[in-house]
Amino acid sequence: METDRDTRIDSPAMKGILYLGALILVLAGCGSQPHVESTVNVGAGGLCNFVLDWREDVYYPEPVAALPARAGSLGFAGAPSCRDILGGETGASRAVEVEQIAGIDPRLAIAAFADPHHGYFAAGTFVQLPSHPLHVFLVQKRVLKRCTTARRVVGTVTRNVESLTLRLDGGRAVRVLVDPRTRVAGLSRDGFPYVALGRRVAVATVRCGGELVARRIAPVGSA
Repeated sequence: METDRDTRIDSPAMKGILYLGALILVLAGCGSQPHVESTVNVGAGGLCNFVLDWREDVYYPEPVAALPARAGSLGFAGAPSCRDILGGETGASRAVEVEQIAGIDPRLAIAAFADPHHGYFAAGTFVQLPSHPLHVFLVQKRVLKRCTTARRVVGTVTRNVESLTLRLDGGRAVRVLVDPRTRVAGLSRDGFPYVALGRRVAVATVRCGGELVARRIAPVGSA
């Protein structure tokens, strides 16, 4: 694995950008008065249950068949509480207890208390990749088939939660999926593939149906 270690996410400014960029589409209408809950019901509460924020990093949920043992409480993460984004409870945010996963650095993934069905994975990391230590626990999604070679796209990463969204030079946004065949070259954090917000990358893609899927993600200027 190439090791152009990207540490810009550790700056307070970039952490703020990460939080806002990942949540801006799902937090519209949510207020800031927190209350504590011990569980998080992914999918039952609308778009606002999509992510957690722990220590200013964003974590996205993916379904898992199981997880390794929990290794103790990490305190509380923030979660929106828009149970009905069309007019129900939109004025509160929740505090969800989160736990460390045994043997896993919390900067890579965490678990939500009493939620055995999902892992929560740090934005910019991709549990879809076989190199992720929790990849084997992931509930595998449908493999996209009938793929044909598509174009190389170059742009700035504006969203890195589960998939990538790139802002191209002309201002147009392009969404690119990540799957087990994607290779991340020259971009890492703590020894694992990592694509930061604000990073300018070149992505070799294939088109599978109506979706663009990354085959290789590399920093601009990489061979």
